[in-house]
Amino acid sequence: MTRKAWMEKVRKNDLLRQGGLDIDQLPKDKFLSVMGEPDKSQAVGNEIIWYYHCTDGEIQMILDRNMLEHRGRIDTMNKSINEY
Repeated sequence: MTRKAWMEKVRKNDLLRQGGLDIDQLPKDKFLSVMGEPDKSQAVGNEIIWYYHCTDGEIQMILDRNMLEHRGRIDTMNKSINEY
């Protein structure tokens, strides 16, 4: 899957905040059921970084660690879904 196709899948399944490029307190299970487990995960301070490998690069999601670990919700920080 390309990065563009990955983003389109996220949008098509209403996983983004209305009109935005970020995710606001979406249940983790809902996101993972649509997009699957990340290819790589990294904890850095108050953030958890998920990486999804695409055929033309990588998607990086920077998540609020507290929200993910204690509330089971995905909350990206400051529109932090990045493409590389």
